[in-house]
Amino acid sequence: MGSMIVPVIEAVEKSDAFCKWQEAHPEGYLAHVFVFVENDVPNGWQIGYVEGENVVPFLVNGDDVAQGESSEVFKKPDSKIMKLDVDSIKLTVIEAVAKAREHQEEKFPREQGQKAICILQDLPEVGQVWNITFITMTMKTLNIKVDASTGDIKSAKLVSLFDFVPGTKGKSDEK
Repeated sequence: MGSMIVPVIEAVEKSDAFCKWQEAHPEGYLAHVFVFVENDVPNGWQIGYVEGENVVPFLVNGDDVAQGESSEVFKKPDSKIMKLDVDSIKLTVIEAVAKAREHQEEKFPREQGQKAICILQDLPEVGQVWNITFITMTMKTLNIKVDASTGDIKSAKLVSLFDFVPGTKGKSDEK
């Protein structure tokens, strides 16, 4: 199992902040895990729970857990945010980043990125994945989705940061 994640989720779910939130939101469920990874060290864990159209992150800093501000769920219209199945997570975030880096070195060797932005989520089109994004030295984002159970690469997409700026043109490469 993604052994790094379980203690973090358990710490959140045992915290006073989460217990109070859950009491007021009994239909809430685990929807995502967010973390930065740099030099094989995860930092800045955020564990997201959804109820209705809102998501609330719980921020983990060592043994401290704090509730973040609730916000509207960012999703495609008419789609549902899926519940994470913690028992089916086989890859740790470090293993998933290693798989993504292997793929990056093979398919995008000129696109080096040091820090990885990692989100564990269940997406309707690919299933439960580690959604890993690198900001590269060439001013691009490389997004690689790694199956959280098998380690298979589900998709990879390279996009220029300038494609995100209105009025500019760029091109994206897709696996």
